[in-house]
Amino acid sequence: MAFGGFVTALGLAEDLNKGLIDRFRSLPMARSAVLTGRTLADAATNLLLLVTMINPFSTMVDAARALFVDGPHGNDVWGAVAWCLGLIVIFGALAVNRYRRAVTR
Repeated sequence: MAFGGFVTALGLAEDLNKGLIDRFRSLPMARSAVLTGRTLADAATNLLLLVTMINPFSTMVDAARALFVDGPHGNDVWGAVAWCLGLIVIFGALAVNRYRRAVTR
């Protein structure tokens, strides 16, 4: 949390040095809009980073890369197996449910 606030503060300082804040002062907008916008942009960046780190495609590619080059694979292989099994269970259950509904009509 503190690190995120620090990054936001650095971004605002950079905007201030570039003159962006001075240009915003000439516009009819709230003073808090710059801070709110910067904070939301940083939060969205962090969320996208989190999504890219835990998505199944990245895990499977990292596992395949580690296995092909015989490098350290850590938990990537087990993560890829878990993602595959999880996706099979979820979409298998959805497919069976939809098939049962289609058959009973």
